[in-house]
Amino acid sequence: MEKDIYEITERFNNLIPSHELDLIVLKGHLLVEEILEDILNHFWKNNKYIKNCNLVFFKKLCISASLVPEFPPSLYDAVKLLNEVRNSLAHKLEPQNYEEKIDRLIGMFEKGMCFVSEVNKELKLKSAIAIICANLVFVRDKLN
Repeated sequence: MEKDIYEITERFNNLIPSHELDLIVLKGHLLVEEILEDILNHFWKNNKYIKNCNLVFFKKLCISASLVPEFPPSLYDAVKLLNEVRNSLAHKLEPQNYEEKIDRLIGMFEKGMCFVSEVNKELKLKSAIAIICANLVFVRDKLN
């Protein structure tokens, strides 16, 4: 069942820590994936067969963006980069360019966020993922 923005925000705040980059990436990625699945479920007439396909995250993103004309290219780029960051972490013990990818992801949103100088990277990353989630929910909700 689709959750509204308030439920997602509450869930996000309860599940996403503010102190560990790796957990922020992993849990944020899972929340983004849930919202992508909500978008896809809007289009599937009988989703029990689609679930058997075991679509990976990137394919869910590509299909979602293809099916929704209003899917912003900048949102696609941000979700794609989040997936790259997560894959770097999940598939390598010592991922190369991990911190640089996180910095690029934060940089996609940092201009629009007014941070005081004391805000750490973890909070900036959490904020960037929150913006991704909110934008995906907006895209999803326009379908209904």
